[in-house]
Amino acid sequence: MFDYQLFFQNMSDKDLAAATILRAMADHGYFGQNAVDVLNNSETKLAYIKDGDTYKLSLNLAGAFLIANFEVDYKKGEITFGGVTYKGGSSRVDTMDMLGYWLPKYMPEGEVAPNVKDWYQAIVANLN
Repeated sequence: MFDYQLFFQNMSDKDLAAATILRAMADHGYFGQNAVDVLNNSETKLAYIKDGDTYKLSLNLAGAFLIANFEVDYKKGEITFGGVTYKGGSSRVDTMDMLGYWLPKYMPEGEVAPNVKDWYQAIVANLN
């Protein structure tokens, strides 16, 4: 059986940021081709920085700003979000259960699932 715990612990900062962007966009109404179109828009800018144990995302999704902090808990296998704003108002992103749900669904056996492959590639291509 594939070791998702080990895979999660070895994900690069960029891969973690890409996964969280995918989740943050889904929680704010971007799905499928809609998301790919937004990500490929020339106005879209995706950035993250790591500050200690906290990551800061700053997303300009073709003029709609989504900003969030997230922390990674490798022991629990979760990514937790805080300080989320979208289009200037407060918002939220659901906690990501990386081991029980997110990785098996979207990265089965460590490979990007076909249903999010275009979306994931567009995120990685646009990420700082």
